[in-house]
Amino acid sequence: MLLISIGACTKFEVVNDNPDVATSINNNPELLLTNAQRNSINRAVGDAWSEGNLMAQYGARIVFTEFDLFNWGTQSGTWESHYLTIRDLAALRQIGENTGNNSYEAVALIMQTWLFQMLTDMWGDIPYTEAAKASAMEPIFQPSYDMQQNIYSGLLADLEKANTLLGGTGLPKIKGDIMFDGDLVKWRKF
Repeated sequence: MLLISIGACTKFEVVNDNPDVATSINNNPELLLTNAQRNSINRAVGDAWSEGNLMAQYGARIVFTEFDLFNWGTQSGTWESHYLTIRDLAALRQIGENTGNNSYEAVALIMQTWLFQMLTDMWGDIPYTEAAKASAMEPIFQPSYDMQQNIYSGLLADLEKANTLLGGTGLPKIKGDIMFDGDLVKWRKF
């Protein structure tokens, strides 16, 4: 009986395809942008909340070590979260370049600059030029670290490029922008 029922399902994968579910966010600039913004904002808010708690701990009157003790554990979350988001933004930049959509390319550059700036402010020398290149096309799984001074120069160049890209006329409004609702003037100011 089991063999008969297995043989009867020849179009199982076709019948069970959901047309409303994205198969991959890597080809959809709207989903990539929304995900990148959500991740970076959540991380920034979470870090600010944690730092606020830490400062409150310094001012707290510690009598009972069990109740007032914050056990922070590892703090690699910012590093990991920002680099994962930078990878998504690199994919968004590539989509913008391939489709000629300067809006997505510029917004991705601006967001990458923001994340790299936070990373280098926290840790100094970080992977920058070889970051987000762990793919089949560019298999760099252990990126080299760049000097902080060179990173800042690169970030300024990236912002200049983004400003130039957004300086054109007739740019399409971007979708999936939860920060500025696709307003490119606000992105130039950010």
